Amino acid sequence: MYIIPAKREDFIQVAGYNLSMRFLSSKSVFSGVSFILIASLGLFLFGCTKDKRMDRFELLAIARKVEPTVEPLLAKDLQSGVRCSKNDGTPIYGPGCLGAFQVKVGLIDMIVLEYESEKLAKAEAERLGQWYYLNWVFDDVSGEPYLEEFITKAFGATYAGATKSKALK
Repeated sequence: MYIIPAKREDFIQVAGYNLSMRFLSSKSVFSGVSFILIASLGLFLFGCTKDKRMDRFELLAIARKVEPTVEPLLAKDLQSGVRCSKNDGTPIYGPGCLGAFQVKVGLIDMIVLEYESEKLAKAEAERLGQWYYLNWVFDDVSGEPYLEEFITKAFGATYAGATKSKALK
C-alpha cells in the first residue's frame, strides 16, 4: 500500500529517495530511525570502499587551471602513439592500464597513463620510478624539474621512488 502525503512538507529525502513522513512515523517492521540508520550504514560501507578515480577530462581541466598551455598530443595515425600494449598484445605498461596519452606541458612532453585503480597506478609508478596521482601515472617526468613541479602543483602527485630497471612482471 502506498501512502500519498497530503502536503509537500510531508516528504523527506534520504539517500536520494523521497520518503513519506507518515510512512517513517508509522509502526511498521522498520521504524523511521531504524531505516535511516540502516541506509546510512549501507552508504558508509559501500561508499567508502571504492578507490577515488578521475577521468581524463577532469585531469585535463585541473592541469589547465595551473598551466593553460597543456594540450594532449594526437597520434599521427592509428598505428602510432603511446599505448598500454603492443599490437601483438605484449604489455608495455603494467596490468590495469586503460589508456596512454602523450601530453605537452609548455615545451616538454610527458606520457600520462590511466589505470583501473590507484593501487595499480601506484604499483606501476613504483616499477617505472615515476609519479602518480589517484588512478594516473605520469611517465617521463622524473629528472625534468619543470614537469615535476607542474604535477606536484596541479595534482599533488606522489613520487613512487622505485628504479626504472625493474622488469615488467
